[in-house]
Amino acid sequence: GAAKPSVKGVNMGTPPLDPTKVQQYAGVSTQFLPHEALEIYRDKIRRESAGMQANPASEKWFREHRKKKREEERMSQLYRNFREMSRSRSAPYIA
Repeated sequence: GAAKPSVKGVNMGTPPLDPTKVQQYAGVSTQFLPHEALEIYRDKIRRESAGMQANPASEKWFREHRKKKREEERMSQLYRNFREMSRSRSAPYIA
């Protein structure tokens, strides 16, 4: 059989032929005037941003994420050091 694509994708179909039906801002209806749509979109982004800043759950997630990244970096450094040591031991001595 054919190989599966390595990146999962979704076919959203063809865009509408009438450009006025394409949303200018994601998640904001085209029924709003352009300046209203911009204001609604900015408010939406601000609320999303504020929700991430003062949320104890997100603070905990970021703390754990940083800890996990530090641990991964430490382990990869150990592997790099081990490979370097094993290469230097197996290299023939030139005298």
